[in-house]
Amino acid sequence: MLIVNGLGYESWLAKSLQVGGKQPVIIVATQGLTSHADPSGEHPGGDPHMWMDPLNAVRYAESIRDGLTRADPAGKDVYAANADVYIAKLKALDASIKADVEQLPPEKRLLVTNLYIETLSPRGGPAATYIDMLKHDAGLILSALGCNCKP
Repeated sequence: MLIVNGLGYESWLAKSLQVGGKQPVIIVATQGLTSHADPSGEHPGGDPHMWMDPLNAVRYAESIRDGLTRADPAGKDVYAANADVYIAKLKALDASIKADVEQLPPEKRLLVTNLYIETLSPRGGPAATYIDMLKHDAGLILSALGCNCKP
């Protein structure tokens, strides 16, 4: 059995699986999720970093639970109980993040990262801003924060 993210994240894996002979049961954690466009172009099928949103991670847990149950029906109750506990934690995390973000005025919500992560933006989270720390200088970050100062 192999659990993969999906959405093209493990494109390198297909060739390795062909060499191995017998194909494992594959569980795609992102089954049923739709990704956002990846403006970096690294992932033409969309940004596969879906786990950055706790509610997407709930879907991961459900997909993994369902895949394990299909592969091992006798373990259904254990998989369901473990998934329920984890899903409750993810939903509590989502509520905590939402409460923290709501304390900030919308115009002050900015995510600065070296990755392009748009996952939280559609739900009112920080505006995703792609900042590649190796290519952009600190002045760009300061400007994005509304500071007219030099680094």
